[in-house]
Amino acid sequence: MWSIFILTFLIWTSVQTKQIPLSKIHLNSDGLFTDSRGFIKLFRGFNNVHKHFPWYNVNSTNITQLEMFKNWGLNVVRLGVMWSGVKPTISIVNTTYLDVIENVIDLYADYGIYVILDMHQDVLSSLYGLYDGIPLWLIEKFKRPPHHLQYPWPYKKKPDFWVMSYLTYECANGAQQLYNNVSGAWNHWGEFWEIVARRFGGKSNVLGYELINEPPPGNFYTNPLRGLPGYAGRYNLQPVYDYLVKRIRKYDNSTLIFYEPVTYGVFTPVRSSGWLGTGFDRVPGAHRDKSAPSKSVLSYHYYCWILQTDAQNTTMPFWKKVICDRLLLPNVISNAIRATKSTGGGRFLTEFGLCGDDGNPRSVNTIECNNILNEADKHFESWTYWDSNLLDLSGNPIVTEVKSFIRPYPHSIRGVFRKQQFDHKTGDFHLSFIANTTKEQNNEKQTLIAEIYIPRSVHYPNGFSMSVKPDNLSTKMNENMMYVYLPSGVSNASVFVRIEIVRKSIE
Repeated sequence: MWSIFILTFLIWTSVQTKQIPLSKIHLNSDGLFTDSRGFIKLFRGFNNVHKHFPWYNVNSTNITQLEMFKNWGLNVVRLGVMWSGVKPTISIVNTTYLDVIENVIDLYADYGIYVILDMHQDVLSSLYGLYDGIPLWLIEKFKRPPHHLQYPWPYKKKPDFWVMSYLTYECANGAQQLYNNVSGAWNHWGEFWEIVARRFGGKSNVLGYELINEPPPGNFYTNPLRGLPGYAGRYNLQPVYDYLVKRIRKYDNSTLIFYEPVTYGVFTPVRSSGWLGTGFDRVPGAHRDKSAPSKSVLSYHYYCWILQTDAQNTTMPFWKKVICDRLLLPNVISNAIRATKSTGGGRFLTEFGLCGDDGNPRSVNTIECNNILNEADKHFESWTYWDSNLLDLSGNPIVTEVKSFIRPYPHSIRGVFRKQQFDHKTGDFHLSFIANTTKEQNNEKQTLIAEIYIPRSVHYPNGFSMSVKPDNLSTKMNENMMYVYLPSGVSNASVFVRIEIVRKSIE
């Protein structure tokens, strides 16, 4: 009897959670993410990267957590697909690992979540102090420097702060050998991406392939110019990126390519000299494929470096607020915008964080992450948060973080963004956009022009009041999604839409 009940419950649950298949995402001529209906989409999500064996997070398939993510409007995960997981040795493809990753991707699809498949690394190798983002079997094929230059030189011991390992001679030299195709490194790297593209390219919720996380600049000891992000981007990254795109496109010609500059490239202004900025004068593969800009996304990260050694729950000094939030943050996003205007293609803030609202309005945690979220809203940036999925170690929601990160946003619109603003303290939300319709759509009874995510349980437990202009628009709520419709017979092809939402207090 109980077995029949449980089986019935599982079947019912499967039916309830099954999504309408997600459409493959493309870029429009403005570099904006677009679905098969022609709607512009924004993405909100987090990183899911496991940096040690078994190279995946065992909680990725936790149904309770997936239900929470769906309820919170999270629609993308930057998922680590680790090279050492796919190719544990030079001759073995770990199909068991690929099966696990496929199961995770498919489960995410069931909950309306897209994935960016991220070949993650930090300081390349366990030989240089961390983990094997680049497989150890490849690193061991590289020629080691003379003993006195080996890791951790120029330090006397392994650095306490892992990122400082990027400054060691051997890590820089290892990166340069990777870029110089020593020991057939490109072929092995390309093989990894062919395996991934063949296996997952047909899945509609695979948003993109991220070629490598936070690529180091190369050996700046032997050539100091490589320390300049634009120089490293042009002469070290662009050639190998072109090669990797060619390998991927043999099996998948449509999934978006996410490519990163040297991390600090977006912290410097774009210059025609190519020594600063990203260094990319075109997107990867564009020299062969003129359509490459419509399939390429600049992936960039923002961390305010002067905060990285601070205790995140301490009061944030005013001078650091000025540097981080008035100077660096707006300039990084502006530089990313300028870079993609030059090359074409889209952009995506794939990492930021190491912070989260802790309830103290003056703490580094609270101020830094809220400012980043507000600036991203201002520019309609899609983002994936690092290093949390808003849950504590027991899997329970961190309430202050949820209230900060989970906010209303235009999930999909038929038109052009104009303004977006949200106050997570009051719940006030303002959105404006220009809705574009065709004559055929105007002849319909009503035309869907927007899908607005509204976190009712998080910010509006007692309901909300709203103003939608012009007055002839109609709305319909379904769980946390508000659908906005334009009536038939509208003569204007473009309609300026304004939506304001205000939290209701307890009566």
